Amino acid sequence: MYRMNFWARFHRLFHFSFDFLGFVFDYRGDEVTWLWPWKRISQNRKWLSSTFECTFNYLKDLDELWNKYIESMKH
Repeated sequence: MYRMNFWARFHRLFHFSFDFLGFVFDYRGDEVTWLWPWKRISQNRKWLSSTFECTFNYLKDLDELWNKYIESMKH
């Protein structure tokens, strides 16, 4: 049987949690992490998308990438 640790169960119940990278929460179908300041490596970007596996300066940038993805899938 699949086992989950405390934070995994907590996240499934409340839709947010904490881990070694930062504050993790569900955002528009994606799991996004607000990175701890000492974990920001590339250009001091604050947001990490687990779906696209890349970092962003603003959540608006992530929204734009999702919109581009949706548009590309329509064709």
